[in-house]
Formats: sequence, C-alpha cells, structure tokens
Amino acid sequence: MTDLEIGYSARNGDEWDRLLVALGAFRRIDVEEHHFDRAQQVQRELAARGLKGRKVPDLLVAAVAEATSLTVLHYDADFDHIATVTGQPTQWIVERGSID
Repeated sequence: MTDLEIGYSARNGDEWDRLLVALGAFRRIDVEEHHFDRAQQVQRELAARGLKGRKVPDLLVAAVAEATSLTVLHYDADFDHIATVTGQPTQWIVERGSID
C-alpha cells in the first residue's frame, strides 16, 4: 500500500524509480484481516465525530502502523485526524504546507 501511495506522488518515471528505491530503507509489513477491521472501526468513529472522508489507504496504513507500534511518517492531514481516534504517533516529514 505504501509503495502505491509513494508512487502516486511521482512526477515522472525517473522520480518514481528513485522513490521506490528509497522505500527499500523501510521494512514491509503484511496487511492482515484485523487491520481492515481496525480501519473500519476508526472510519466509523471519525464519521461519528463529523470527520468523514478520510482516504481508505490512509485508514489502512494507519491501522497497520498502530498494530505494529510504528510512527506514521506523512505529508497528509488525514493521518492527524485518524490519530485523534487512535492516539498513535504520527509525524509530518516536512512542515505542513511547505511543499504544496
């Protein structure tokens, strides 16, 4: 999932190649059924709080990170909204708004 999320931001083929090579520094974690269940629970709680519309891949990435005690490194405010439910650690990779 994260490979696809990272690749989505590439502006051309060369950048896509560089980004995917850089991902080699991180370990891969298998997505399991309970991660989907947790993503759905969080989606429900966000909806109850009026914060609907969080992207499904973000919910799933956050669920896997939460289950494995990893910090979500991101440039996407959705993860901050998700963390209001989960309490999990998140960190902007650069200051918000600095690369928009």
